Amino acid sequence: MAEAGAAAVEAAGMVASVETVEGEPKVNGWMWAALAAGAAVLTLLAARRLADRPRPTLGDVIADGLAEAWSRRLGAPQERIRPALQGRDSALRDRIGDLVGMVSCTFRQEPDAERRHLVVVVLGCDYRDGGSAEVTMRIPWRRVPSGVRNELLQARTEEAVRTWTAG
Repeated sequence: MAEAGAAAVEAAGMVASVETVEGEPKVNGWMWAALAAGAAVLTLLAARRLADRPRPTLGDVIADGLAEAWSRRLGAPQERIRPALQGRDSALRDRIGDLVGMVSCTFRQEPDAERRHLVVVVLGCDYRDGGSAEVTMRIPWRRVPSGVRNELLQARTEEAVRTWTAG
């Protein structure tokens, strides 16, 4: 019966060839090409979706860690800090620039094997008035800016340091 079904499929021109293996039809031909084309389309869609995703910047990491402290010092809502750092609120960005001298950002690979999916970030903020603040946080690898991520992974270094200013 399986042979008759395989012959009918082959006779209809639906496949390039049909073999019978252990009584079951084994289909070769256009079906594999269609599956490969479908996989290629899915891969392209996934790549496009990833490409459209905003890439994290150093300013994003800094906003995540220091927005609360800066909002207290500036009397501005915490949720306005990130947009200001991204250039959408130039007045607040200027105020941040007047407040902050420099921020040092140290990224370290998590030494604990159970937390290898995280990166330790230490933010040291030097204020223009002589004060300072330090924040330590853990972030997932997907939130690490690409240049820092590449340095940590390719160079096999345990630490990458960046500096940031609001100007």
